[in-house]
Amino acid sequence: MNGQTGVEEKHIFSPGLLNVFRFGFNRAFTLTDTAPTIDLDPALQFVPGVGFGEVRVAASLAGSRPAVTPVGGGDLLFLAANVFQYSDQIFYTRGKHSFQWGVQVHRIQRNEDGTDRKRGTMLFLNLDDLLAANASRFSGAAPPGTRGQIVGVELDPNPVKGYRQTYFAVYGQDEMRLWPNFTLNLGLRYEFITVPTEVNGRISNFVLERITPEARFMRTTPVLGQPWFENNSVRGFAPRLGIAWDPFSTGKTSIRAGIGVFYEQLESEYRFFNQVNPPSFCGRISCVLIFRARSPALSILHGLHPMSAASTLRSMSRLFCTTTWVSSEN
Repeated sequence: MNGQTGVEEKHIFSPGLLNVFRFGFNRAFTLTDTAPTIDLDPALQFVPGVGFGEVRVAASLAGSRPAVTPVGGGDLLFLAANVFQYSDQIFYTRGKHSFQWGVQVHRIQRNEDGTDRKRGTMLFLNLDDLLAANASRFSGAAPPGTRGQIVGVELDPNPVKGYRQTYFAVYGQDEMRLWPNFTLNLGLRYEFITVPTEVNGRISNFVLERITPEARFMRTTPVLGQPWFENNSVRGFAPRLGIAWDPFSTGKTSIRAGIGVFYEQLESEYRFFNQVNPPSFCGRISCVLIFRARSPALSILHGLHPMSAASTLRSMSRLFCTTTWVSSEN
């Protein structure tokens, strides 16, 4: 459910002094799904209990350039973002000066389930293989409890993440009416946003180890937990300057100009990188079907409903598949 609400309270202390307090709440909810519009036999599911997966025909095992439009839905993605906003402003007028001071605080919560290939994907290299039910690869989300090791880290795949951040800003400005036809505006804003945290510590990062004239070297083992990275936003001082000029003092012409420093805060981009970093990344198991139809154990693929081989393929992956950890399609 998406929605927003807000309240505002104004208090006049004197003819020249006003205070405005605001509170707001925004919620954005996203559920991305490609489910069939008709009921299908549960026996056709690649992964029991989560719905029909994706059938893809591509010219290579990478599967990134399908020859025909994929059928079905391999992914089921969920995202809920809550933003609590607080602000307070003071307006004070004295003589030629109009002062403003203010503060803003945003508490940001992002909860998501970014499971990759939750329903599974069956890949065929050409249409003939599709018609003959000769699948070349099966990709599915890493099952709960999957264990292993990569880049020296024990894997614990978990796509459920709860990110938290706080944005803070304070500013002051003075609008000076220097002459009847000329106004000067001077201001300074300071803002920063905290380094994201994850409620269960499911974050990691590959950090820079050293820099040489020839190259930059990254650590091959990720740093786990908080702090996630260095917070450069704490130096976010932003001066502002503006003018308004009525060159003919008639009130019919106005020339305005302004310049300032503005920052774009790192609020959401990091999520996509954390999805691919071990140990709690949204990984999947990719099984290359070496024996394919030549194996009697996979003969079910030649039946009327080739997709009903899902549980057989997954349970037999150690015998008939090479298992690799991948984070995304090429």
